[in-house]
Amino acid sequence: MKLKISGVDKVVSNLDIFVRKNGQMVSRAMNEVHTPSYTKASKATRDNFNIKASDLRRKDSVKRANSKNLKLIFSLKTHSIPLLEFTGRNNGVRKSGISYKVDKKKKFKVFKGAFINTSIKRHSDYVLVRRDDKRYPIVPLTVMTPSTMFIKSGADKVYIETFKDNFEKRYLHSISYITEKTLKK
Repeated sequence: MKLKISGVDKVVSNLDIFVRKNGQMVSRAMNEVHTPSYTKASKATRDNFNIKASDLRRKDSVKRANSKNLKLIFSLKTHSIPLLEFTGRNNGVRKSGISYKVDKKKKFKVFKGAFINTSIKRHSDYVLVRRDDKRYPIVPLTVMTPSTMFIKSGADKVYIETFKDNFEKRYLHSISYITEKTLKK
């Protein structure tokens, strides 16, 4: 009995292509899964806090993964958010101060003696308050950091769960696509 096995070299070359493409598949899956994960986490944050999606988006940064560095780094700035982003903008101005609402479940609060700056360029997007009865010093008011908002609303857990659920699907889809592409050759 004689057995002749041919085409092994083609299988080995296909396996080599698959190994080289694996880093690309993992990084692509990570980058594609980040967007829906962030969207769900942002929505969870905005369900609890009175902040717009665009204001929250300006406070984050993403370093995407690539085939050589399989790390996706998602970070939120640690600077406090100005109180002006939680007011009704100019609608929040009252004689007694500025009204604002940070938590959606709570009522509007009034910060007595506060005012929206219109003259000083360096604090043009802040609500200011005087420390004493004197004219100066004037201090900008801030509320909390975006990372604190994410943690308090449970958005960090939502992000991780969504990432884990979607990553496997995307990665398996990439594997099937590469496998079909290399077998056609």
